[in-house]
Amino acid sequence: MKINYVSVATFIMLSAIFNSSDSNAMSNAQCLSSSDVAAYTSPWNCSREEVNAFVKQTISEIKHIDKEKITDESNLIYDLGLDSLDIFELVQSCQDYFGIDYNIYDVMVQANAMTVKTFVDINWHFCEHDGDFEA
Repeated sequence: MKINYVSVATFIMLSAIFNSSDSNAMSNAQCLSSSDVAAYTSPWNCSREEVNAFVKQTISEIKHIDKEKITDESNLIYDLGLDSLDIFELVQSCQDYFGIDYNIYDVMVQANAMTVKTFVDINWHFCEHDGDFEA
């Protein structure tokens, strides 16, 4: 099942639900290596920690910054310095990796309010619900 044009704004609202869960579980996640990413086969078998690690690894590669400096509370634009092309590259990587087609306009409009945790929650929602947009 492939999801078409996910509204990111919808999932920003859902992130309030995820924020109430244990946030320490994600803070110790190990980032995936390039070989781990290459060996990955199913977009629906990721844990929250794996999604978090993939997003942090991708941001690290895009901005050439140390992975340890990327926290869950880091704002994508203001703290990490992602510009519109960087956001597009991050979204494209997640589309390819998780099999989700984002509405890029929604991502660009909402990006200034997104933290790493919010972006992870958006992607993890699909992994937890086997790609079901309505879940």
